[in-house]
Amino acid sequence: MIYPHSQEASIILQQQLKSGSAERQTAIIRAIAPHLLVLSEDKHGNFLVQRAIGINASVAWKLKGSYARLALSQYGCHVVQRILDEDEPLKIAVVEELLSQNLLETLTSRNSVHVWAKALEVKWSSEKFREKVFDVINAAMRGHWAYTAMQETGSIVVQNLFESAQGPEKKDCIEEILHKLPECAANQWGVWVVQHIIEHGDDDSRTVAFEKLLGEAAMLSMSQFGQKAIMTALKSRDAHFIGGYLDLLCDGPNASGSGGEGSGQSSVSANASSGRRSMLVDIASTPQGLQIMTQLLTTISRDDRERIIKAVRKNSVFLKGTKTGLKVHQMCERARAFTGY
Repeated sequence: MIYPHSQEASIILQQQLKSGSAERQTAIIRAIAPHLLVLSEDKHGNFLVQRAIGINASVAWKLKGSYARLALSQYGCHVVQRILDEDEPLKIAVVEELLSQNLLETLTSRNSVHVWAKALEVKWSSEKFREKVFDVINAAMRGHWAYTAMQETGSIVVQNLFESAQGPEKKDCIEEILHKLPECAANQWGVWVVQHIIEHGDDDSRTVAFEKLLGEAAMLSMSQFGQKAIMTALKSRDAHFIGGYLDLLCDGPNASGSGGEGSGQSSVSANASSGRRSMLVDIASTPQGLQIMTQLLTTISRDDRERIIKAVRKNSVFLKGTKTGLKVHQMCERARAFTGY
């Protein structure tokens, strides 16, 4: 007898499936067969179904037609993940159903996101099926990638796509995110996607990302999440980005350096708080900017460090007026004393 929502019954039956005789295993599987869907969506029953699939993979086929529904279920999603550990025919059946039913919903649902993460990692024996998977996903998500990247679950899916897909398969996704990169970088979840592009993207994508970050450097540097993207870019040690960022920081948006030309210059001009003082003051006066200044002062070359110190001393009156600005000023003074400037 199977009792709904009974943890004790589920544990007993799992133990019998694990160590019982073949006859007992067959009897249990036959008994639960009419109730597989209900058990799969149950807090305790889903573990019993997973165990049954491990004993007899044919149990998973009895759930065909409900894979998408289970992927969206709080407990059923664990059963679908277990099915994706089975042979390729079952994996294909699951993925085909996910592609054809509620695709947009399953790609962004909190429960199904881990199902998709596992599905995208599968090494398909058929290249045509692999292409079909990414073609259908890209067609459904066209125009939605940037918005998806700025959601908690969507951010995970996008990062999994970056890691699993080949160049052409993720091209559309990357282009849409790069187009709205400042918005993504300032978002709680989108910044993880931006950091992934900076750390693992190809050279062309990284170059575009750096230019976009420089274009909104002031706003992002003072943003709770945007500063993470700026710091990741600084850690990349890209000479063009660091040079452009220092030009903006020390000389302002009208600097003639690499970071002050083109669209980046006009964007920064719009975001700088005013023309009467350096952008460095605005950034160094915020907790987010303090982290950036600390990283810069401890990682850049001696000449660049001296350049920052001069800019800080020039604006010392403004900086000493805020708690974080004072800390930046003190750091620079210690650096001067230590290096003998």
